[in-house]
Amino acid sequence: MSDADAIAARRGVFLNLFNAQDIAGMADFVTGDCCGMPPNQPAVLGVEGHRAWWAQSFEAGRAKLSVDSQELIVTGDTAFDRFNFTMEVTPPGGETMHDAGKCVWMWRREPDGAWRVTHSIWNSDNPAGGPW
Repeated sequence: MSDADAIAARRGVFLNLFNAQDIAGMADFVTGDCCGMPPNQPAVLGVEGHRAWWAQSFEAGRAKLSVDSQELIVTGDTAFDRFNFTMEVTPPGGETMHDAGKCVWMWRREPDGAWRVTHSIWNSDNPAGGPW
């Protein structure tokens, strides 16, 4: 399996964990020095920062995320992963909200051989931003 295939497979597993709201499982996909850059919010730093941010975000409602890969470039032990996303968020007792946008993840092969995300940035194509 090529590194690009391995990263694409990892991204797919992360999506499944995200859609199951499995924060413990998701935490294995970011590095200890990971920097997440959500729209209109401060940066999210490290594994524990991501755990807390995901927990708070999932309180907004049940989320279903899907992606459409646009570009995946692997250079040695790092990779650039650009994709479009769609997300449906259904708040408790509310109507489903739709979001769509674009995202960039930077991956790094860690000493244990696993590819993990070091940086992520995403933003909505919606005029007023999305629910996340």
